[in-house]
Amino acid sequence: MIRALLFALLAFTPLASYEIARPASESIFLSAHGAEALPKAWLLVALGATLIIGLYNLFAARVALPKLMASLAGLSAAALIVLKLGVDREIPGATYLLYLWKDLYIVLLIEVFWTIANASLSFSAAKWIYGLLCAAGSLGSITGARLLQHAIQARGLSTPDALLWTLPFLALIAVIALALGRAAPVEAAAKPRPGLGELREGLRIFRESPYLSYLLLLILLVQLIITLVDYQFNAIIQAEIPDKAARTVALAQVYERISYGALAMQLLTGIFIATLGLRGAMLLIPGLIFTSIFALILYPSALMAAAAKITGKVLDYSLFRAAKELLYLPLSYREKTQGKAIIDMLTYRIAKGGVALLLQGLIAGGLAAWIGEMTLVGVVIWVVLIVIVLRRHRALTSKAA
Repeated sequence: MIRALLFALLAFTPLASYEIARPASESIFLSAHGAEALPKAWLLVALGATLIIGLYNLFAARVALPKLMASLAGLSAAALIVLKLGVDREIPGATYLLYLWKDLYIVLLIEVFWTIANASLSFSAAKWIYGLLCAAGSLGSITGARLLQHAIQARGLSTPDALLWTLPFLALIAVIALALGRAAPVEAAAKPRPGLGELREGLRIFRESPYLSYLLLLILLVQLIITLVDYQFNAIIQAEIPDKAARTVALAQVYERISYGALAMQLLTGIFIATLGLRGAMLLIPGLIFTSIFALILYPSALMAAAAKITGKVLDYSLFRAAKELLYLPLSYREKTQGKAIIDMLTYRIAKGGVALLLQGLIAGGLAAWIGEMTLVGVVIWVVLIVIVLRRHRALTSKAA
């Protein structure tokens, strides 16, 4: 019981912190640079993710995962304090670095959390529990969004000052992670091969597993699609809500609705997977996203853009997250840690860099108006990749049995 409670709390706290950090950081960035600068920020995020992946694999191979999560929470808090001071003093580049911090700290914490879960739970338990862990995360998101709105509307704090409300949650993450480490010891990591850099070691594991290659393509494509929708949404929000405080509240409200939708879907995730099977559940996701994007193309408006964003994020945070984690269970421990990190940590953020380059190319070629149609083509390819990945997943599961 204590172990389950600690897992739930460890799912809750990072996303509570993120729903304070994300709207505040994005609003600060849009005020300083505008939506047209987002592709540059996404390229910076892709570069940052590439640089930290080697460091992550270095420590994941040597440090117990709960202790690693606690350390990352402490470092994230220290970095936030420094960056907030930089934003207050209008130091050049501080807003870009804050945007980078916002994207990287959460992917590190969430990556470690799910690696702990994957190393601790069986498939039969995970197909039910993962949806509930995602639901705990959504409750955290709702809490964070509410607190941010309260900080600005009721307390009258500025957006940069409200951002500091992230810090108590980062402190809680460290405490809970260390407690979980004592209550639920995780399998020890394998020693890396001598003479190889940590990033090279992760890439070697990745190259030796064709299954991981297809997972990379699948996750990369999904994030490309969701990021393209996100870009259109941000452009509309910037145009329609120029005031920074009002925009911060509006973004928090949208993310709060995403959290409510994700929570409802997460509570049903176990039922969906048990009823439809892993294949049916995974095919349902691109079907719903295709419909929302098609509606946006037919009726371009802020409402439809918000609906498309909410649909994509809700499914990404609930059914897709749980189903994706189930795909890793037949793999070895090293594949679940170092190989998985290459996929989850790197591709999630490199997808934004890929979208940045794509958008710049489309704008230069006068094809920006066709973003919606190109996104629909990507969804069709998504379905094909699901079929390939699940065929290989069945083969691995049968072999393990």
